[in-house]
Amino acid sequence: MILFEYARRRRIWASALLALAAVVAAAPQNLGGTAVSEFAARVESRLGLGTARVNREITGFIVLGGNESRMREALALARLYPRARFILSGPGENEVRMLASASELDGRLVIDRRARNTYENALYSRAIAGTDASWVVVTSFWHMPRAIAAFRAVGFAVKPWTVHDTPVAANQAFANVTHEFLGLVYYLLSGRAAFVS
Repeated sequence: MILFEYARRRRIWASALLALAAVVAAAPQNLGGTAVSEFAARVESRLGLGTARVNREITGFIVLGGNESRMREALALARLYPRARFILSGPGENEVRMLASASELDGRLVIDRRARNTYENALYSRAIAGTDASWVVVTSFWHMPRAIAAFRAVGFAVKPWTVHDTPVAANQAFANVTHEFLGLVYYLLSGRAAFVS
């Protein structure tokens, strides 16, 4: 039974990695915005990493630093969920400015600058959040598989809230896919990722 479950999970990751590899192998000029968006939707559906259906009793949101689209999503979520706490993990200075000055987040925001990578996002956020299970991670589509896998590796069962900010420019989309593909492979090999069931 344990072997069967392990094999089943490996197939899920294998299919995701093969799909990402196919995109990486494709010529960058073939990665137009529409094609990338369609591919994103297919992989997201296959991995079960679509935006979480979050109830009003959610404890909080963990917003991963990386780009301003995630910060704008955090502000929208702050308005939708006025009781939720927010952790901003591994942000850049512009991202800190965007959220630290937002009245929507008064008294609800913890800024943690320590994380240098996705695994540390997960590790430090778990320490800040404590044992509460009702947390949601906010990050970009391309980053979500690695983020969820890293959070699971540290024993933090978060739900996904995907930000659809796929670059329109083909070369940037290609760079994002390549980076995440290699990052995910490294995390799986180094034990920084747990299989997504």
